[in-house]
Amino acid sequence: MIRSLAPRARVLPVALAIAAVLISGFCPTTSARSTRLEPRSKAEAPAAAVQQKADQQKYETGSTLDKDGKGEDTSSEVDTIPLGRMDTGEPLLKPGVVTPVSVLAPGTTLATEVEPNGTFGTATPIAGASARIRGNVYPNADIDFYSFSGTAGDRIFAAVMTSSSANLSTDSILDLIAPDGTTIIETDDNDGSFGASSSTIAGRTLPATGTHFLRVRHFSATTQLRPYDLHFRRQTGAPVAEVEANDTTGTAQPLPASGWITGSTSSAADQDFYSVALNAGDTVFLSLDLDPERDTVEWNGRVGFALFGTGSSQILVTGDGGTATPDSEAMFFTVQTAGTYFVHVSVQTGALFGTYQLSTAVFPRVSPGTCTTYTSTNVPITIPTGPGIVTSTLTVPGNPRIDKLRVNINLTHNFMADLDVQLTSPTGTTIGLFSDIGSASVGVRRG
Repeated sequence: MIRSLAPRARVLPVALAIAAVLISGFCPTTSARSTRLEPRSKAEAPAAAVQQKADQQKYETGSTLDKDGKGEDTSSEVDTIPLGRMDTGEPLLKPGVVTPVSVLAPGTTLATEVEPNGTFGTATPIAGASARIRGNVYPNADIDFYSFSGTAGDRIFAAVMTSSSANLSTDSILDLIAPDGTTIIETDDNDGSFGASSSTIAGRTLPATGTHFLRVRHFSATTQLRPYDLHFRRQTGAPVAEVEANDTTGTAQPLPASGWITGSTSSAADQDFYSVALNAGDTVFLSLDLDPERDTVEWNGRVGFALFGTGSSQILVTGDGGTATPDSEAMFFTVQTAGTYFVHVSVQTGALFGTYQLSTAVFPRVSPGTCTTYTSTNVPITIPTGPGIVTSTLTVPGNPRIDKLRVNINLTHNFMADLDVQLTSPTGTTIGLFSDIGSASVGVRRG
């Protein structure tokens, strides 16, 4: 809808068009889009305040780097570097492919939770064996349930990424719950690294067949997570055994189609590499179980992703040194260029080493949509004398998901800087397109 307040404007011929990149497969319940055009009194003084905060996070590495990203690594053929400090570079090309797995239909983006889902009876369903879902713990004390079908013996790998939350605290709790909706099979508070005290559960075996649940909440009932991303992978059958020697990228073991490996480190200096071929834009979810037997015997391991940097010689690693058993690690990464990448498992600190299970899920890049232009049919529009509102409605047929939006407006006006233009959705959500732009000189009419 186009709306306008125009105390001094007389006539406003307007032509408006929306160019949208549409992605099919997501179904909004309405099809109209509207824009508001609103000249304001010059006495109004627009003001805005933006405050940005970020959690300080620590990421342990196996090498020491200076401010230029240079340093020594005496324990491996490559440098390990902390998340957020990597350079860019072409990956080495090695054999190995993981079959991409995703519950999302081609051409869609992240799925979203469906509220209300605060009980196991209203849980947002997860279809298939893997998923990436965006949710919000909001308002305070909100709880989000997700349901999935599982068979006794299946292994569950799940993690919550909270690093994009706008809150000062990114402390999540992730619960794996039995089919009765109340019995907690396993819980985690702070094994994750993507967001301080984020959560990850890796390799937990389902004891029974039926509909199980994941529950996401904040550690505090007075704080929120806005947003978080839930990554999920259910592994069925048996993992593929690690094959030595795979201690270098040159001898890396290709990941199987399932992305599921059972392996072990034989010493504190041992490291294992697995190769995976990815397309540009693919996202990987790496989940490392450091106590697959659930016998409370574990070791401080880390998971990494490679290779990057000058000469393709650096590994991005994460390992938070969890204090409560069972320990696990998780990493999420979207690659910019196609090629063969490497998943890395090694000892973080200490003399302990041992068995592990590694799950790698690949979520394919979203295919670009098509651009369609929709034009308003009730223009030109005359703005009434004095303060007023004019509207122009654009109808988008069908139920497409709009990925990107561009609004073009052709108009003439005596006071261009008075115009406030807003886009209003069918549900009433309003987005400001522009305000107080254009010439402040009287009579400069075209914009």
